[in-house]
Amino acid sequence: MVEGDPGIAALLEAARADFARSLPAKVGAVEAHFAEGAFADAKRAVHKLRGSAGMFGYGALGQIAGQIDDLMHEAHGAGEGAPSARLQELVSELKAEAARVEGQGR
Repeated sequence: MVEGDPGIAALLEAARADFARSLPAKVGAVEAHFAEGAFADAKRAVHKLRGSAGMFGYGALGQIAGQIDDLMHEAHGAGEGAPSARLQELVSELKAEAARVEGQGR
């Protein structure tokens, strides 16, 4: 039984802390992809971040990543390539939330 198993709980908490510590690199990769014009790579990275954030219980981070993911999907469908001002705002929000989460994980 997994529930109530202190060993499993410790492993999950360690994985959660590792994820929090990795956030600056993950968000940095999203920013770098945007800066390079690699929008497909940025979308993949933010989509992965969206799922991982939800899995580890970081709802606000996942919500922001989800908004970016959705906006990029809509922009791609409309044939837009370059990031919009709203997208840039959301990336800034993502960066701030990631820093907050990382700070909590220390």
